[in-house]
Amino acid sequence: MTGEAYATLMAAAHRVRVNCLGDARFTSDQSGDVDLADICSGCPLLEACTAFATSERPAAGFWAGERYPQDRRRRAGGAR
Repeated sequence: MTGEAYATLMAAAHRVRVNCLGDARFTSDQSGDVDLADICSGCPLLEACTAFATSERPAAGFWAGERYPQDRRRRAGGAR
């Protein structure tokens, strides 16, 4: 993963405490049905994470309260 949005997110994640950093459930494509959105909802980096997820469209993981890759039907329906 490269890009300005990712660099900004990672730099900020090392300055403030975030619950996802180091938690493999957030970057794995094997997390199954585990819902991590509640953890994301109170995160101080939600805006930066959303910017990353929107611009980079990660191939796997849980970013900004959403599972990636996102289901095609959700994208077509106007998901953020």
